[in-house]
Amino acid sequence: MRTFNEQKRKNIIVPQSAFGVCLWKMPDGGFISDGDGNYMCAEGMVGDRKVEAQMAEAANYWAGNDNGGKPHWIDSARKVSDSEREEQAGRLGEGLVPDPVEDAIIEVAPYRGKIR
Repeated sequence: MRTFNEQKRKNIIVPQSAFGVCLWKMPDGGFISDGDGNYMCAEGMVGDRKVEAQMAEAANYWAGNDNGGKPHWIDSARKVSDSEREEQAGRLGEGLVPDPVEDAIIEVAPYRGKIR
């Protein structure tokens, strides 16, 4: 008989963030992109079936109905423009956190700017 204080231990996998970017991963491991290297992607809650259905529809249009691909989520990611990417590369070169949005997150986080 277990007492009140005894608990069964379970491993729970918790994603870093509930939001992310969905890409369409092809069977060869690559992702659908245009000639300029911009990936076909959509932002949303990780695992959102509506976003995945929209990605499947776009993938069927661009890569054919039998493309064999599937949705691939990157949690905690967000889409950035080319100019934002250049700015982030400059910040990284200066030794700063590349994404200024992350600066704000770090400041309000429970560990108050101290990266563990």
